[in-house]
Amino acid sequence: MSVTVFEDPCPKPGQMAATLRRRLQTCEKRIIETANWDTEYFYDKSLSYEEIDQLKALLKKRQRILNKMCVYTDNEVKRLEELNAMFIDAIRQMNQDLGNLYDSRIAMPNMEQYNSHPTWLDSMIYYDFYAENSVLKMPEDDYYGSQFDKMLELLCAEEKDLTYKGCYGLCRQLGDTFIEKTYDGAYERNPALQDLIKYHLYSVPDVLRMNKFTMEMNMKQSRTLAVS
Repeated sequence: MSVTVFEDPCPKPGQMAATLRRRLQTCEKRIIETANWDTEYFYDKSLSYEEIDQLKALLKKRQRILNKMCVYTDNEVKRLEELNAMFIDAIRQMNQDLGNLYDSRIAMPNMEQYNSHPTWLDSMIYYDFYAENSVLKMPEDDYYGSQFDKMLELLCAEEKDLTYKGCYGLCRQLGDTFIEKTYDGAYERNPALQDLIKYHLYSVPDVLRMNKFTMEMNMKQSRTLAVS
């Protein structure tokens, strides 16, 4: 990913940026109206298929506007590097935790009755809007003029219909050989960060403000019961 770095921590709005900001704010107003959301309260409304389609189109437009506005100040690049370091540590921890869960499951006594069916172990990391201080305030907030907290709340609340949960996951079947992967280095190669930036409806400025993530682990196994 190539970036243009601006030294000013709070970029000044030129004519183009001011035009984009107005378009962004109009778009976000339409997003809130489409969602039938009273923003004084938590968002908890399920939408119809037609409304979801309209919302996706508006959120995609919002993403394009914000990415066009993103100038990558020194502060934003620093934040990107901080997220990259966090994800490197998180992926390393996920590998370790999944390996420990695997070893623990192997060592469990009296579990042979489940071994005729696949046992799956998986781990996932995802942005958690509802955690405390989950949206970071940044010096560039006024420049963008976005309601970042409301938009991230909406995206997370309608996640199952708008996009997909998670930004990185590992899955392992009991009995498989597991090759641990690490992603030390620049954020261009970090799969979790790239997933958030490239494939979700989040813009780069959205991702930079994500401040709380959840790591989740699950084990799924089954066995057959018969009545003779």
